[in-house]
Amino acid sequence: MKFLVAKILRRIPLNNNLKVKFNSYRHQWVERKINSLLNEAYSMVNSKLEVNKKQKNGGPIWVFWWQGIDGMPDLVKKCYFSVLRNANGNRVILITKSNFQNYTDISPTIIRKLLMGKMTVTHFSDILRFNLLKNNGGLWLDATIFVNKPIPEKYFTPIFTCSGFPDKDYFFVTRGKWTGFLFGGCEKSKLFQFMDDFFKLYWEKNDILVDYFLIDYALEYAWMKNLSCFKYYTQQSIGKNNSNLFELYPLLNKKYDSKLMYRISKDTEMYKLSYKLKFDEKTTTFYGILVK
Repeated sequence: MKFLVAKILRRIPLNNNLKVKFNSYRHQWVERKINSLLNEAYSMVNSKLEVNKKQKNGGPIWVFWWQGIDGMPDLVKKCYFSVLRNANGNRVILITKSNFQNYTDISPTIIRKLLMGKMTVTHFSDILRFNLLKNNGGLWLDATIFVNKPIPEKYFTPIFTCSGFPDKDYFFVTRGKWTGFLFGGCEKSKLFQFMDDFFKLYWEKNDILVDYFLIDYALEYAWMKNLSCFKYYTQQSIGKNNSNLFELYPLLNKKYDSKLMYRISKDTEMYKLSYKLKFDEKTTTFYGILVK
């Protein structure tokens, strides 16, 4: 209910201070609800050594679509092919309902609740990405990320994400410090082990989500604890990775402008899109030129 209210407030032209105040209350309420589970997961992972001290992440690029390539909407398919074109020598593995268990050791409780319909595939993907990274390392890209340039080596460091995005009404607990849909790092890191342990504990004791963005509340806790230098990394890399990550999506149905495209391509290899709009496929639009 609180998440729904926050979504409604976002669309209403109210004083921004009121929105910030409500969202601060909402975030604190969620954190209190899950604090004991966060502490338990932290205790579990803090007793372990940081196994992987490597300075290079040698894992693959992970893309997930439950139904497989034949079930992808057109834009998702174009995004997937853009990853393949620009993988720059890195392996790309498409995870589906048919093969996810080949790469994961996700709790049977979680899988059972997914199959029972107690969680959506979207929220299962939150669990899946950190289990994949814990076990294999690599780089997770949401299926709606369009890649426009060869993926640089910096994406395969011990931890990688994008940060520095504004959030004036404090809708997201992240405050723009990371992007859960674009995340990578080395296998067996404490950060990924913590996230995996937390989700296992949470779904053992709950059948519903306390908030749509549960993933970010767990990451906020990990950030505060600086697990695997997560906090340090984001503080050092603010605005340095894909600074125009969200700039292409609102342009897709607009007339193509090469100068504008040049501007938003600067220091940006990837763009977060969505397949939930109807796109103008004329060759004069951004969508027509860049995606179709």
